Amino acid sequence: GVILTHGAGGDMNTKQLVLFSEQLAKDGFLVLRFTCKGLNLIHRSNIYLHVLVRFKQTSMLMSLPYSKPFLMYEKFGMIKEGRSMGSRAAVDVANRIKDDSDLKDFVTGVICISYPLYPAKDKLKIRDKPIQELNKPVLFISGSKDEMCAKDTLLDTLSQNKNVSFYWVEEAEHSLEGKGLNLEDTVRQACDKIGTWFKGLGIDLCTSHVKKKAVKRKSIK
Repeated sequence: GVILTHGAGGDMNTKQLVLFSEQLAKDGFLVLRFTCKGLNLIHRSNIYLHVLVRFKQTSMLMSLPYSKPFLMYEKFGMIKEGRSMGSRAAVDVANRIKDDSDLKDFVTGVICISYPLYPAKDKLKIRDKPIQELNKPVLFISGSKDEMCAKDTLLDTLSQNKNVSFYWVEEAEHSLEGKGLNLEDTVRQACDKIGTWFKGLGIDLCTSHVKKKAVKRKSIK
């Protein structure tokens, strides 16, 4: 399964989040998306962890065979403010559960879409420590013209990490949009990459058991 959350702007019903949810569900993933507004990273991480715990409890009660989630982030286009926080919260949660016997094996990996490696107006403030500390497989999906995550900088930052994969959307900015690009096509291609990466980890989707619709949850404030 996949747990998605948005950036500092928007909510679980932003266009990008809905597109990712619907496409992943069509591809056989169980998808849960949720809203958690606020600019405090600790608060966002705490809520994400709470959602993860509840997801695990629910899946155990339902005996879901496809219940292992990926922590995933969806970027909403608050480019000027530079406040894409969802992926940072997902990474933080993955690092926090390293020593949790109940959760560390439940989470298989992390997917970061438009990870904000640095603020748009301060490229020297690299947020590299959390992603360097990850011990889970991680997939980064970013635009080649992302103003908050230059391709060369991200590659250099993670050059020693053997569990990292990248998918670059050519000509796309931080919002995964750009001149001549269609967001629906971009999301579909990104989801194809997610599926390929998922299978590369040796995990098969139980598509015969998955409902072909995204699961929505109430907003958490």
